[in-house]
Amino acid sequence: MAVSPKKGILAIGTKSNRVALLSVGADYHLSKQLGLEGHRDSVTAVAFSPDGETLASGDVEGRIILWDIASHQPLGQPFTGHKKGVLSMAFSPDGGTLASGGEDNNVILWDVSVKSWQARARHIVNLSEAK
Repeated sequence: MAVSPKKGILAIGTKSNRVALLSVGADYHLSKQLGLEGHRDSVTAVAFSPDGETLASGDVEGRIILWDIASHQPLGQPFTGHKKGVLSMAFSPDGGTLASGGEDNNVILWDVSVKSWQARARHIVNLSEAK
């Protein structure tokens, strides 16, 4: 479970392969907004970026999905690297790195900075970096 730092949103991983997003009102009442669907198995960890615009979710298969909170859509393909389930995740204070810990006893640092996303996009479409 994670609380967005700026949006009043609570994210909860579920056994039904999705992330439940709930709105947290001023009176601390919760109202369900929607479920983010994209995992193939139970969601075991969630974390918001420091700006609250991105959510990371990890599952028992070891996959991590980054979500754009505004559009409720995945940002690119899932990250894979853990051989077992993801147990915990946290963003760095600048939001450029995501740390994930897994049942495989590994901690992985993922570069999720804007610059790395631009480089991945250029690689996918075979563009060289503009000079």
